[in-house]
Amino acid sequence: MARQQSSGRKESPSTFWDQRGDRFMERGNYPQAVLAYEKVRATDREYLAATNKKGAALAELGRVEEALRAFDRVLDVGPKDPLLADIALNNKTNLLRREGRYEEALTAFRQAIETGPDNTMALNNMGNVLADMGRDEEALQAYERALAGDPKNPAIMGNIGSLLIGLERYEEAREVLERALALDPDDPVVRRTMNAVRRTLAREA
Repeated sequence: MARQQSSGRKESPSTFWDQRGDRFMERGNYPQAVLAYEKVRATDREYLAATNKKGAALAELGRVEEALRAFDRVLDVGPKDPLLADIALNNKTNLLRREGRYEEALTAFRQAIETGPDNTMALNNMGNVLADMGRDEEALQAYERALAGDPKNPAIMGNIGSLLIGLERYEEAREVLERALALDPDDPVVRRTMNAVRRTLAREA
């Protein structure tokens, strides 16, 4: 009878606890997720990702300052894992926006852009924060810098279009939204924004 051979490789304790934390997160059991992620050893490769996910779980529990500290630990070693650092930055700034701490969110984005001037995610999301604050011209500048670094990104174009509508620059909004739809005709947000522009322009005709 043929027998299966064991690979001889054992799952590390950190992998076990990281995956266990993921299962708790999927079930919405955030207290247990935090406890599981805390068991991932700092010397293991899963540590930073687990710390980021721990921050997300803490945010869900309303433990804001602890969550921010977790995200900052990931950001402190950002150059070693830029993708994970971007995720942590996004998590941190979304939490700050949720708490109405817009200036702190802007500071976090500016720090990221200082070390990575072409970070289009940070530039785009900084534009979102500035738009939330009613600083439309600054938001537009941030979006345009983001688009310069990623000129075929329809989501950034959609943000620019929405902002231009708020500034009553409807023709410019229509032009940029047309470019966005040419790249992604099925984007529902861009389509709704374009329909709003068309209705406005039709009324003004």
